[in-house]
Amino acid sequence: MTTYGLLAFALMAVFLILVPSPLFRLTANFALQRGHRAALATIPGVITGLCLATALAAIPVLLIARYWPGGIGMIAFIGPWYVMAYVVFSYLDPSRRRPMADNDNLPEQQNIRMIGHIVKQAVLTPRYVLALFAVLIQVWDATLPSLPQFLATELVCAAIMAAAATIQTLLPRRLLNRKRLAIPAKTASNKAQTVFIARRAVTAGYRRIAA
Repeated sequence: MTTYGLLAFALMAVFLILVPSPLFRLTANFALQRGHRAALATIPGVITGLCLATALAAIPVLLIARYWPGGIGMIAFIGPWYVMAYVVFSYLDPSRRRPMADNDNLPEQQNIRMIGHIVKQAVLTPRYVLALFAVLIQVWDATLPSLPQFLATELVCAAIMAAAATIQTLLPRRLLNRKRLAIPAKTASNKAQTVFIARRAVTAGYRRIAA
């Protein structure tokens, strides 16, 4: 991978980060619920998860470059179409426009468990691996050694994800652009209302009457 290819990979990775995704929404929600200091602990999870996703995406690229070098150009033609579909479906995701209520439940409450959940979501969710594969196939050079290219992409990915996760945890509300649902206060009514009695109380009352 040339210097221009590495720069192109970095720019496309930044572009994918700017697109709304469930992973970064999760870190931002965690920051809103638990505070910035607790959310900073999720940054290693984001870095580890997306670097592992990059490694998984690089495996088929390495195999194609080794055993079918001419196929990189053919498969790279499909890459931009998938990236476009990725962007469209990310913006059409209903959860992105859903307002966040005060009682939103997080998948995990402890920092260590949340890091593990983030890593699992980044690795096991196909959308991230496929998007990174579509980016890698565009910039991979089959004529150059594979190991230096792989290490360079991992370093660039780690740096970009660290910066993105830090911004998400420090500015969660602005990036989510979601408002908490305000529950309107209800005034007390003086009208007579129905009073519900428990079944056991009613049964006990009937027993006393029968006795």
